[in-house]
Amino acid sequence: MTACGTVEQEFSAPTSGAKGPGFRHEAERINAAHAAVVAAERDALRHAVRAGALLEAMKGRLGHGRFLPWIAEHCDFGERTAQLYMQLARELGKRNPKRVSDLTLRAAIALLRVPAQRPPWLRPSRCLVIRVAFGTSAERARYFQLLRQLRAVANPVPVLLRGLELQCASAPAAGAA
Repeated sequence: MTACGTVEQEFSAPTSGAKGPGFRHEAERINAAHAAVVAAERDALRHAVRAGALLEAMKGRLGHGRFLPWIAEHCDFGERTAQLYMQLARELGKRNPKRVSDLTLRAAIALLRVPAQRPPWLRPSRCLVIRVAFGTSAERARYFQLLRQLRAVANPVPVLLRGLELQCASAPAAGAA
């Protein structure tokens, strides 16, 4: 039990009749508390960006190799938090203030963690799977030996395409007699 009583005591009315001035007042209090949470999140981002700008300035003043020990000695947070604050200051400083003014700290951090462009290894590949059936193990060995000779160890597609193009160019056209 709290100083205000339990939730059951305060809201013991059935939910179907949850109307009237008392319930409107409680909804207003709940919405006001939520608005305060949202405002505090925006304030947190503003403070984090300010801390990042101050850290960047201090890093420039201290010089190489002295910044991390300075954080450990003088700050109530660690290196990772300092790096996050500085990254927020750098990245959000480049953006249009109107586009970031409604961001919360959590949303801004998530925005930083999304790469501007996906690295090639995360992009969906256009893959065509072709099953190659070798008649003998000697044919299979010869196939891979030829690929190695053509320096197609990592990605044989360009070499295979070129080989097919050369084969098509040297073979007589189908239907031509």
